[in-house]
Amino acid sequence: MSTEFPQSASRRAPVATLSTVLAMQETLLPADLPVLPCVDLAGRYLFAEDGTSAGGDWFDAVPRAGGGVALVVGDVLGHGMRAAATMGQLRAVLHERLRENVGLLEAAASAERYLADLADGDARATLCIADLDPRTGALEYLTAGHPAPLLVGGRHADFLPLTGGPPLGTPDAVRRTRSARLAVGDVLLLYSDGLIERPGRSFQASIDELREVAEAAVRGASGPGASGRPVERACAITLERLMRSGGHRDDVTVLAAERQLPTAPLRHAIVSTERGADALRASMDASARWLHDAHLRAADRVAAQHVVGELVTNAINHAYADRRPGPIELGMSIDAEGRIDIAVDDHGRWQAPAARGGSQRGLQIVAGLADELRLDRRDDGTAVNARFRLTREADLLTALPGAATPAVRDAEEFAVEVDDANHAVRLHGPIDDYVADTLRAELSRLSDSGVHIAVVDVGTVTHISSGAVRVLHQFTAAHHEAILLVAPADTTAHRVLEIAAVPHVSNA
Repeated sequence: MSTEFPQSASRRAPVATLSTVLAMQETLLPADLPVLPCVDLAGRYLFAEDGTSAGGDWFDAVPRAGGGVALVVGDVLGHGMRAAATMGQLRAVLHERLRENVGLLEAAASAERYLADLADGDARATLCIADLDPRTGALEYLTAGHPAPLLVGGRHADFLPLTGGPPLGTPDAVRRTRSARLAVGDVLLLYSDGLIERPGRSFQASIDELREVAEAAVRGASGPGASGRPVERACAITLERLMRSGGHRDDVTVLAAERQLPTAPLRHAIVSTERGADALRASMDASARWLHDAHLRAADRVAAQHVVGELVTNAINHAYADRRPGPIELGMSIDAEGRIDIAVDDHGRWQAPAARGGSQRGLQIVAGLADELRLDRRDDGTAVNARFRLTREADLLTALPGAATPAVRDAEEFAVEVDDANHAVRLHGPIDDYVADTLRAELSRLSDSGVHIAVVDVGTVTHISSGAVRVLHQFTAAHHEAILLVAPADTTAHRVLEIAAVPHVSNA
């Protein structure tokens, strides 16, 4: 039997803005980049220093059939609302055509037709577009009045030859493409002309400095805001060093791609579920290590860990309820379209939630976190697959960062903190189904001992299972007039409680 669950809402959070101009441009630029198995991407957009005039720069990364990706950096000539609006529509045209897997020349021709259809017919845009097959390293690219891509290879860094041709929108222009090849570990850098057209610098001096700084960044130099990923260093350090030294009048865009070996799939086997808590912790530890090695952003790691926790817990509780504890297999992989696939397979007999005194809240939470959830019940067991698209944040900056990225803190253990002054109980760390009983007992103990509880704050909870949700729901429902459940809007707990339809507020 196969059961389909509805898709979840987008996980993307809006980017904060400082002005109407910035707000408009941020809606036109991509908020994130795809995560693909054989290529690592990073992008940054730095608004012009005056911040008062909308620009026409844009970037994009479009997944292609078979695991490839098209990289785009362009610039609509001119400034102001009109240039920004043209940029947004031109980006949409190119994105759609590239998503349809057409060739670069055909995609560029579609963009030119769009520009020709504008009322005045004199709109122009420069463009660099590169089509990378990370499985083989084959690269095809096209430049139209735009600076050439920079390839940082294993031994040296060189600008690729221009393909020739004026900006898009120029009548009777001849377009052509050229080819190159990336080895594993090579980084390709696309950028807008604001990076090399800087006050007080000649063109030759600017491109020489760009080559030197980008090469040093990829090979391991450090700098403010830079992480260990070569593509992130290439974007962060290049912007930092070039822009701080001479300033920038125009918007600046940097987009980097590194060809890399794919992340090997996770294959984790639970031989016995007799000790359910130990089996769950082992699965969570294995998935956490795999997610860390895949360099996924925090929001995707958290969502994936929640899915793993719920699916493994469901298998432990429902597959072997009436027989000897048996094996469970956990698998995780990233497909060619940039989706994570989390698979949990057991060889028992699924027990209906009603027969076990439970509910389907766990699968409801998974369905809310994932884009697709499929449950296949067989005679010899049950297979569950959850998938959702991975993304990497693209930084849209109004100013250069002034400090390094803070270090990642170690994971906390579950803890209960009593704040007598504010009549609050604050929960910290992960709460899985096996800790949920401890949570229930602790809340009951505090209530029975006469401690006045007005608020239960889950803002720093890092994982909250369906069992923990049930405990919180029951406890707060029993004291609905006296106790408030608080989960700030940007926290993991808020999202899970929202999916499970548990009443709570975002601030006390």
